[in-house]
Amino acid sequence: MGIGKKKGKSGIATQYVTRVRAMKKLQVSLQDFRKLCILKGVFPRDPPSTKKLKGKSKTYYLKKDILFLMHDPLLIKFREKRAFSKKIGRAKGRKDKYTLKRLRNALPTYQLDHVVRERYPTFVDALRDLDDALSLVYLWATLPPSQKIHASRVRNCKRLAKEFQHFVTVSHSLRKSFLSIKGIYYQAEVQGQPLTWLVPYRFSNYVPKDVDYRVMITFLEFYETLLGFVLFRLYSGLGLHYPPVADPATGAFPLPTATNETSPEEREEADDTYTEENTAAKLESEARGASATEPTAQQSAYNDQHGKLFAGLHFWASRETPRESLEFVVKSFGGRISYEREDERPGSEDQSDASITHEIVDRPPEQLKTFANREYVQPQWVFDSANMCLLLPVHEYAPGTTLPAHLSPFVNDEIEGYVPARREQLLALKAQAPIVSASGGDSSQRPLSEEEQLRAMEEEYRASLQREKKADVPTDEELAKVRAKRRLPDTTAKEEEEARFMLLSKKKRKMWVGYKKAKTREATRTRRLQEKRAHIESSTQ
Repeated sequence: MGIGKKKGKSGIATQYVTRVRAMKKLQVSLQDFRKLCILKGVFPRDPPSTKKLKGKSKTYYLKKDILFLMHDPLLIKFREKRAFSKKIGRAKGRKDKYTLKRLRNALPTYQLDHVVRERYPTFVDALRDLDDALSLVYLWATLPPSQKIHASRVRNCKRLAKEFQHFVTVSHSLRKSFLSIKGIYYQAEVQGQPLTWLVPYRFSNYVPKDVDYRVMITFLEFYETLLGFVLFRLYSGLGLHYPPVADPATGAFPLPTATNETSPEEREEADDTYTEENTAAKLESEARGASATEPTAQQSAYNDQHGKLFAGLHFWASRETPRESLEFVVKSFGGRISYEREDERPGSEDQSDASITHEIVDRPPEQLKTFANREYVQPQWVFDSANMCLLLPVHEYAPGTTLPAHLSPFVNDEIEGYVPARREQLLALKAQAPIVSASGGDSSQRPLSEEEQLRAMEEEYRASLQREKKADVPTDEELAKVRAKRRLPDTTAKEEEEARFMLLSKKKRKMWVGYKKAKTREATRTRRLQEKRAHIESSTQ
């Protein structure tokens, strides 16, 4: 008879460890343990069964993750910082000002460059995880400095947000924007990856006191380093110098021209000046794969098409409009915008400039100072036109008129099962508009050359081959023949669904029932919306 296994020495009990045991193994406090897990991307796990563990009320981590944290240089820095904190406390008790000043100046610091390289082996991985980083950086850029929120961190977040916004403007990567109650949602397409972030409105923000800012600051600390790496790579891909230098006259970053693009030699000299660029260069040399990250010709043509929507248009933003968001959207789609500056800076435009084609206002018509040869629209016209990539009729957005519904471009109406009336109108307008090619000409009226015809035929042939490869699903006739050969009874779809449901486990059955209830609620909601719409349309006629 073999020797029995002891409890907790094999199986699932050896794969997980509680948070208390993990802290004892790492010899860190709870605050340092949270900070280390956030920076390294380690998170609690849900074991498949807690019968052989310490119970359901515990927080579990993978033992491999804890062993991975034991060899990180950040752990040594945290221990050194804790030792310095004890020395500072003793110096305070002795009222030794000289020693206290010396210890504070020698407080250990750490870099997160190696953490970024470990968590994101390729540049595409970093882009895919940039949504939360952008939202938190933009949020922190709007907060007022306080005892918990340092002014230096707020300034750094403002700088990073401004630099990223400048890149999106230059590359014409902006695709969607939506004005919501929380703020303004933006979505840009950078090297084939969609980036979605939220920008709060520029109001006087109230900072609550019951929020744990230490956790947010830890996330922000990592996101600042990550965003610095990403911006360096993005600016280098466009041939621009990073960090960009703001115009001293206007305070904004100048748009790139043929004269201010830097050469590789100049960028190499600039690498010796900025420490952040030096660390980013290491990431670029280690995470090779330029063929996968460089924008393709098709992507560049797509960006050019969006960048020419407002080309040739000059906007004037009135004082009551959201200037920063309007300037971002207008410049991203190739337009030019001016507004009245608070200080009299040189080069500022005048409202009576004859080149202005559209004036964006948000005040009653009787308070407007009108000019000839100029369209007057409300701010929503800019966002709706950008979302549809089409210049919408201006009479629907005239000052004093009731604005049409501002639809979210992030909602898929086919999945929701309900198409609003405004969406149908916009799709009809876009279907009537001529298709403009990337070169600026009307593609529907230009005859194709012989080379383009051959290329189109080749693409159609490749597409047909792909369809043949994917056509592995048997037809109804083939299924009937197979059933006849195997003498299988011809079941209905409902009976097949019930049979599959009986084979599911108890947990998956509950999930399936919840899914069916959610689909039923969504269908009921769609039906009520359609009935409400029909009632409103019948009452207005």
